[in-house]
Amino acid sequence: MVSYNCKSKSCFGVKVGFNSYNANTDGLVTYGIQADPNLMNLNGRFNPNFGTGVYLRHEDYFLSLSVPKILSNDRLEQEDGIARTGEGRQHIYLAGGYDFSLGGKMILKPTVLFRYVDATPLSVDLTSRLAFSENFELGAAYRINESFSGLFIFKVSKVMQLGYAYEFANSSPF
Repeated sequence: MVSYNCKSKSCFGVKVGFNSYNANTDGLVTYGIQADPNLMNLNGRFNPNFGTGVYLRHEDYFLSLSVPKILSNDRLEQEDGIARTGEGRQHIYLAGGYDFSLGGKMILKPTVLFRYVDATPLSVDLTSRLAFSENFELGAAYRINESFSGLFIFKVSKVMQLGYAYEFANSSPF
């Protein structure tokens, strides 16, 4: 963590991890599912990965950029009843927000999150929360062309908050 002055600081993080799986395909029986020949001799995999991010926080605003999984590893997946190997795609997140004092102890906290995944449309989340006396927040969010959500957050202590959010899809996935 780097502090520029008493009102702002930045943080940089690195994440290291792995996914591991073992598939016993010797006795694989597919009823109504086409078998992918790539899966027939699959013994398992160990896929290392790492991610990184940077976070800048000022008393009135924040900015963040992160790439949680930098490597695009193969994985097992199923699509339309067909078992096959697939490739994980890199996700890139850019977020920012600003706190507007509304007088008294009320603060309006709008934020925006951009999510980019290769070969998919850009996803944008717009969220706004209204904080009451630093103990309770009520808010709403809109994921463009996808969903709406409502949320609330209670401050339990100086280091813990509890919240709940419920999301409604804009349209049927079917």
